[in-house]
Amino acid sequence: MTDALDEVFARVRREVTARAERLWDVALTLHNEPEYAFEEHRAAALLSGELSWEGFTVERGVAGLPTAFVARWGARPRPTVALLLEYDALPGLGHGCGHT
Repeated sequence: MTDALDEVFARVRREVTARAERLWDVALTLHNEPEYAFEEHRAAALLSGELSWEGFTVERGVAGLPTAFVARWGARPRPTVALLLEYDALPGLGHGCGHT
């Protein structure tokens, strides 16, 4: 099992490395254009657009929130990875973690 897990991590590293410049551009755009909770329209459009561009099926406006989205890849039953993206900014701080 360790060899399989090592290969998964190696593939993740390769995929992130291949997209590093684009990912950095996304991060800088979010940082330079902070939007507060429930107003993060540009951020939601950017992130969901990037996922769509990469081949994900994106459902926008979920849970009655225009800035919420779900992105799915593939349809085969297999282990699932979920990412929670928090892309709203904090007043007076910008992007950062306000959890205690």
